[in-house]
Amino acid sequence: ELMPSEAEVRAALAQQPKLAAIKARLAGQGQEALLRRLGPYETHLALGQQHRRPRMSVESVSIDRSLGLERSLRLWDKLAVDQAWADAIESRANAERALSELSLRQQFLEHWRGFLRELLAEEAARRSAASSEALWIQAQARRRLGELAQVDEQTAKAEQLQAFADLIEARSRKLAKIEQLKKRYPVLGFDRSLPTTPAQWFGLLNAVQKLPTDIDRAEHQYIEQNPLVLLAKLQGLELGLQAKRIDLDQRPYPSLGAFVSPERSGAEHVIGVQVSIPIAGQ
Repeated sequence: ELMPSEAEVRAALAQQPKLAAIKARLAGQGQEALLRRLGPYETHLALGQQHRRPRMSVESVSIDRSLGLERSLRLWDKLAVDQAWADAIESRANAERALSELSLRQQFLEHWRGFLRELLAEEAARRSAASSEALWIQAQARRRLGELAQVDEQTAKAEQLQAFADLIEARSRKLAKIEQLKKRYPVLGFDRSLPTTPAQWFGLLNAVQKLPTDIDRAEHQYIEQNPLVLLAKLQGLELGLQAKRIDLDQRPYPSLGAFVSPERSGAEHVIGVQVSIPIAGQ
């Protein structure tokens, strides 16, 4: 087969440095989405100690210590926005990955089409050289029979030499293209056989010249499935969610905490839960 299989394409693209960068960026965006789901809230640890000296008691000084944990709470509307924002980040990351992979595939196909063009050019030069050699042999025979002038024989010889020079040049270009592609895609094989039937030749010409079979259908699929269009939509969605989140941040955050405090030098223990609601001001 002149066109590489899907497995060959995947293997060739897997070795591209750009793909490793894409995966690293995707991992970073996944971490960004995870942090958005968890929320930008930290758990606060509070430690306290006080010395108690009763005035009207014979008790000695007692040391009271307290330990507490407190965390801000997200209300349901903020939680919903953060979850939607995280989903949008993940979708954008997937769209960017698809766009990058599409770009790599397009580059690969363009390089492969260049190889096919050189392959076809060599085949055309080979056939031209074979035809020119046959004409020169025929001209020699006719010259010996006296049916052809010497100048016509020399013209046939010159055309035969030019055709072989063109063949050598075409073969050199093909080999140079193969060496270039081997450096870029070392896992691919370039020992490809040429078509043997008219249908195969037509398919090869379509692949080289990028002739669409259905322009309207191809254009519709491009608009619907193009990652650029999806990426633009997701970026707009993220901006909308960001603006909504900024508006929600104008509301104060309630905090929920728990604490434990041994009092009177450990004779008593206090365990409690507290809710803090900030008072918004101008």
